[in-house]
Amino acid sequence: MIFDGRPIDQISDTEIRVLVEEHVAERRNLEFKLSVNHRDAGDRLETLLDVSSLANGGGGYLFIGIRDDGNGRAQVFADPGDTGRISRSVRDLCSEHIEPRIDGLEIQERRLDGHALVMIRVPVSARTPHMVTFQEGTYFWSRYEDGKRAMTYAEVHAAFTEDLLNRRLSGIEQTLGRMGQTAASGQQREELVRLIRSGDALARLAARSGDELSRVNADSVREMIDRGPAFYLSATPQVLARRGVDVDRQEVRTLFQRAPDSRQQGWIVTNRYADIERFAEGIRYRGHGLYVGSLELLTNGHLTYSSLLGESFYWKQSPEEIARQPRLWPFAVIEYPLSFFKLFRAVVDLSGLQPPFHIRLEYHNIQGHILPPGVPTQFGFLGIHRQTPPYPNSNLVIPLVVEGGAIQPEAITYALVRDVYAAFGYGPELIPFWNAAQGRFELPP
Repeated sequence: MIFDGRPIDQISDTEIRVLVEEHVAERRNLEFKLSVNHRDAGDRLETLLDVSSLANGGGGYLFIGIRDDGNGRAQVFADPGDTGRISRSVRDLCSEHIEPRIDGLEIQERRLDGHALVMIRVPVSARTPHMVTFQEGTYFWSRYEDGKRAMTYAEVHAAFTEDLLNRRLSGIEQTLGRMGQTAASGQQREELVRLIRSGDALARLAARSGDELSRVNADSVREMIDRGPAFYLSATPQVLARRGVDVDRQEVRTLFQRAPDSRQQGWIVTNRYADIERFAEGIRYRGHGLYVGSLELLTNGHLTYSSLLGESFYWKQSPEEIARQPRLWPFAVIEYPLSFFKLFRAVVDLSGLQPPFHIRLEYHNIQGHILPPGVPTQFGFLGIHRQTPPYPNSNLVIPLVVEGGAIQPEAITYALVRDVYAAFGYGPELIPFWNAAQGRFELPP
């Protein structure tokens, strides 16, 4: 979200000035308005729809006193008139005509370079859908990337359903909050684990931090895996916002069909043929479990991929060979995380998620597996012939924290894969496809 959803007092004059100087366009969480005529019924209704649509669309900001170019791009500051009267009028309108009331609604006046403004911050609401009642009419509106419009029946129904889920989630959060008052953080995690084990539909959205969720989710997946060889990846923002990612947005679902900038026939975590299903916490592939690879994205930005090791990891090995000496295929070891972090970067960029991010790569029950060094040939033979020692331990768990800056899939993947190869006794020079000079993997087309 623009301005990261911050309170109005935390938004600087420079940030507001940039809106006009760079002719920033209106979007899902940003709208410009020249003025409000409190004597005109049509203008009063339009203002109510502006505010309620932001509330139903995930929150945002309305600036009164900025003229756009007719296509939604900010052009100049313009005198809105009596800002005191406008502020009172908007506050009274919202209080009288929007149900349920929007908790935390902010309306403030400001002068910037001699220009008067009224700034309205509509926070993310847990009480959607908000309804406008005005002159015997009833309106449910929301904001979309191309502006605001009336919500469909299905959208209104889904919003009511989500409100019930939010109330249930609030109860979970209160339980964890009580734990925080009386117990250590380890016990809080145990309570979260218990909620997940019990099958609570919203448990993971109640996690208090990305570090907590990263650890707890990995523990719960490890229990499901039991004794089978398995692979697990996760990426989690440290600051968890319940609606940090709009998983119902078409752009997000398109990403689930194919990880950006990944080989179409490569080892990738996305599946363009799978059906995407919505569940209480986010989206996932319908009917996909550990045997075929499970990809999940929660609305708080937590992304996971987990799979039992199968043909894709044991590529070009017969069942007899797998039973005797299981071998990890280098393409799978490298490309699965690479495609995963390209997907996560796209979600981060689309949703405005902020670092730090907690990363986990895990292999389970791989004692006795080998990972041949070097580049595989088209025949499946390895270019470097040397003794490949079997992995001596059961599990391989590699945590990583990305502190700041943009997500760099190539660098993150290399850091993780370097540790995987080191665990098998190899130096980084034996990692295939890595171009150190360019800092990227060069996979065959």
